[in-house]
Amino acid sequence: MLKYVKAVFKLKTIMKCNMLIFYMERLPFLGKYLSYFMLRHTEIKKGIAILTSVFWIAALTVIKSICILIFGFEANLYLAGRLGLNIAHFDSYYFQSVFFLFCVLGAFQESRTFLVTKTKYICLTQLKMPVKEGILSFLMNEYFIQFLSIGFVFYIFGFVLLQNHLYFYVLTAAYISMQLLSECVHLFYFKKAGQALEKRKTFSLLLFTFSFAGAYGPLVLSRRVLIERFLTSRAAILVYVMIGIGSVYYIFFRDEEYSDKLAGYFKKEDLVEELARKRQEEIDHSEEEIELFGTQKMKKLQGYPLLNGLFVLRNRKQFLKYLKRRLIFLAAVFVSVIVGFVNSPLITQRIFDNIYRFVPILPVLIASYAYGEGFCRFYYTHCDSKLLAYSFYRTRKAILENYFIKLKYILKYNVILGAATAILFFALFCMAKIEIWNLSFLLLEATIVVLNVVFGIQHLSVYYLLQPYIKDSMIQNPILVMVQMPVLMLTYVFTMLSLPAVTTMLIFVIGSMLYAVLLIAAVFVRSPAAFRLK
Repeated sequence: MLKYVKAVFKLKTIMKCNMLIFYMERLPFLGKYLSYFMLRHTEIKKGIAILTSVFWIAALTVIKSICILIFGFEANLYLAGRLGLNIAHFDSYYFQSVFFLFCVLGAFQESRTFLVTKTKYICLTQLKMPVKEGILSFLMNEYFIQFLSIGFVFYIFGFVLLQNHLYFYVLTAAYISMQLLSECVHLFYFKKAGQALEKRKTFSLLLFTFSFAGAYGPLVLSRRVLIERFLTSRAAILVYVMIGIGSVYYIFFRDEEYSDKLAGYFKKEDLVEELARKRQEEIDHSEEEIELFGTQKMKKLQGYPLLNGLFVLRNRKQFLKYLKRRLIFLAAVFVSVIVGFVNSPLITQRIFDNIYRFVPILPVLIASYAYGEGFCRFYYTHCDSKLLAYSFYRTRKAILENYFIKLKYILKYNVILGAATAILFFALFCMAKIEIWNLSFLLLEATIVVLNVVFGIQHLSVYYLLQPYIKDSMIQNPILVMVQMPVLMLTYVFTMLSLPAVTTMLIFVIGSMLYAVLLIAAVFVRSPAAFRLK
């Protein structure tokens, strides 16, 4: 087993290093020289590979730290003060929010066993590793990185900020045990149902509901619900340890479901076959619609507009599905707020009276559901990855023309999504009897729409500038995570500055427009050389 663990670790570090060199080569002036120099000197490349792994751990630590600052530390500090709760119990609210959001939601929302990655794909198909040894070796490498980064995060908040050693030990033990338990639950479900549990929307919905209720419920129901003492008791710590030990035993020694059936999740042949099957189903369902709705419209088009128009029309249901999911999410938020009004009208009213204090969080919220990422991934898998093999599709004129055609569709969908979000806020403000005919509210509505549009432009521009997908696979390049990190940092900076809401929204609107112009300009300059198959 140890030799497989070493092989997976070396493969992961080499792939990260090669990815860094790949993007370094595209830097102006010295990019090609530096990349060529590193490729020639093996020892230097090994050092860069180690530094890349360290940087990756540091990046995960920063992302998780900012998330805890925004949704744990700052959110609890602000809400506890505004709701008039006993601030002396702030550390209890903080502990509970971090426990439910990270130890429960963070650990259970995604199984590392069923995570499709390039590393796992190469291990099982190219290196011909045994299925069980290959997946377990991958898990051990993933666990090491995840647990090391989360350990740093909990150390910062437990030891440094709150100076509470118990919280550090309890949260670390709980996160590790919940992550391991998550793997067991997903494996057990796969054994019974033959599919990954994370694909069950009901499970995801229940998990989100339970986690957010546990994280923020005590803030609203503080006099009746305060379970921090139970979560940090000796009995609870003993349960975490037992869960962790039992889960390790089940994963490594008892479970025998690491079979070819499970390996099929990660093998190229199975991925392509599954994509082809789904693709054929979509074509069968869409041909009739194309005949009914597309004939007159398509007669007026030619060239790339015709190609893209036919592709979008043929896959209209798939593209609308991405939009419908977001609209359903907004509807669920609206219903939840109405339930809050009915259950606790005074507290909900007080929160809405101070809604502008939450303006700094808008970028990270809208970035998480803006339309674009699924659109680009689907376009690459079913269209661009096929046509990029031909030289005519890689010319500057063709790349820019197709970019703006796709941009038109993404802007349309994001305007719809932004308008729906703005209408939602309008309805909630009217229900809460908050003044809407003023500069603050109009700026809020404009900020929501502009941010939706800009993040849609960002998704498409990153697709053309960095091309974060890999041919013949649904595997996504981790460079997207690094691109989205500045959004979290920006949110935290504006949360700390505590600027007036109008000033913050003006900065967001003006800054977003400038950012969109820069992205489009970058596509003009760099995309003809960057938009290639990998």
